[in-house]
Amino acid sequence: EKIIKYFNEKKFLKISKISKQIIKIYKEDPNIWKILILSELYLNNLNKAENYIKNLISFNESAENFYLQGNILKLQNKFEESIVAYEKAISLKKNFPEAYNNLANSQKNLNLIENAILSYKKSINFKQNLEAHFNLANLYYNEKKFNEALENYKEVLKINKNFVKAITAIGQIYSILGNFNLAKEYFLDSINKDPLYTETYVNYVTTRKIFKDDEILNNIKIVLKENALSNQQKQ
Repeated sequence: EKIIKYFNEKKFLKISKISKQIIKIYKEDPNIWKILILSELYLNNLNKAENYIKNLISFNESAENFYLQGNILKLQNKFEESIVAYEKAISLKKNFPEAYNNLANSQKNLNLIENAILSYKKSINFKQNLEAHFNLANLYYNEKKFNEALENYKEVLKINKNFVKAITAIGQIYSILGNFNLAKEYFLDSINKDPLYTETYVNYVTTRKIFKDDEILNNIKIVLKENALSNQQKQ
């Protein structure tokens, strides 16, 4: 109970310091091991977290534990090992969209593009999740498969119409394809939904064809001039 209390109070360092004593008493309690693992993750002690998850799996093989192991390995850029862990998780739990999504992320990092596409699609087949659609769209974008990327970014917006990263990405694609008016519409939509998302402004300004009387662009120029004058006065 005291360990759970420490964890709920976010006293992760305290848990880490007494971890050896905890293990001696609770060496076969999977819930206590998970508290130890999560505490080390919060402290960014990835090596300790990796060792602890190995110990947990040694007596408690479950899809969730292999998934957690995959995540810990992926955080350390151990992508090949993380793939093995995610595949073990999936073998124990076929309907595991989160595992397929993270498996695809590791495959993408190893440039296993076709495998990653397949894994993202499997994740989406089990669950129409925003993250897998967005990751797949980004992969297609990087591969310059813009029609496929557009399709998946638009699927993201069906799930969350206010997801500005997807809105801006669609604008970027239309700009690349030469449809500047449509690109401008998406950039404006993104700006209206989140005025603080600066990447939209950058793309908006650098669009290859913007009208000279464009109000947004003129406002940006005014702000830039004001900032320049302010910096000069400080000097």
